[in-house]
Amino acid sequence: MGSWANGVHVRSDDANAVAEAVRALLTEMGCRPSEEAPVGDDLLTSASPLRAIRVSEPHQGWVSLLDSDLTEGSELALELSERLSTHALSVFVDDSDSWHYTLFASGDLIDEFDSMGEVDYAEFFGEEDVLSGVGDPHLAQLQQQLAERAEDFQQRIQDAMPPEIREMQERWESGQTPTPDEMHHYGAWLNRDMPDLMAEMQEMIAQLMPGLADRLQSASGPRLLDEDEADAGDEHELTAEERDWLKMDQLDLAEHAEALGPLLTDEVGSAKLEAALRAQSIFAEDDLREFLPLLGIAPVWADLSYGYFEEFTPDELADEGVRMAAHLTFERTGGEDGGPGLRLI
Repeated sequence: MGSWANGVHVRSDDANAVAEAVRALLTEMGCRPSEEAPVGDDLLTSASPLRAIRVSEPHQGWVSLLDSDLTEGSELALELSERLSTHALSVFVDDSDSWHYTLFASGDLIDEFDSMGEVDYAEFFGEEDVLSGVGDPHLAQLQQQLAERAEDFQQRIQDAMPPEIREMQERWESGQTPTPDEMHHYGAWLNRDMPDLMAEMQEMIAQLMPGLADRLQSASGPRLLDEDEADAGDEHELTAEERDWLKMDQLDLAEHAEALGPLLTDEVGSAKLEAALRAQSIFAEDDLREFLPLLGIAPVWADLSYGYFEEFTPDELADEGVRMAAHLTFERTGGEDGGPGLRLI
């Protein structure tokens, strides 16, 4: 089970103003103050009758919020940016696989980023199916071989796990949320042992279907230039497709840099921002932890959500510059259909 950390960061030095804007917004959305806060399963669904938002004290020009409703971060950021005529950043981690931000300024969407990116597999594989070259008499046999090899590979991964890693995985599969220390320990094991296992899997695919492994590997997009190529500017060694992808990649990075520019701390240059946006660690929150400080936001916010908040002590959060100013709790009042009276963007 990966991380679903998420938060909203409002460019402001006034926590009271942000809290009052939240109260006004949720009242207009059909909520009323409540003495209760959502807990347990109520944190896993937007259909919960309760909603709560923690508001932090200002830190380096940001007031940060943790919303119990995982689905409303972007709308909350949009509305607060408009009401307070400022920037607001909605950030979330998707099951530790990727992280995403949406940036608003005075009610306008000005930038979005997803670390997963987008891959058009049709562009790499064309209209044909990856198995189209396999004759019908052999297709069932090939599928069975792939299934057997995949099962064997999964067993090899389990066998390679040290006992403490296997215990952690069992706890996560039972529903326990991993701690940051556990995630780092698990990531260290993956970095150490998984490359060899993945190489074995690629070899297995290549044996069963020559050429498929290369096509799948190419589907992640063009290779990035290494430092020597970047410094030398050896574009003549690249294919035309790689040059086109490189230009597009540089354009995207330039657009992100322009949107984020007013928010970056003084010492942040384009190289640091590019490195943070290109990073692809095993756990996405590790990359988000590198990105947030570029804006002056404490890195611990990459591990926080409303549900994860209780896993940290006040002293631990204070050491990271995080102190809470308010805990706002609401009850949703249903509309005509009895559902939550909330609008969506």
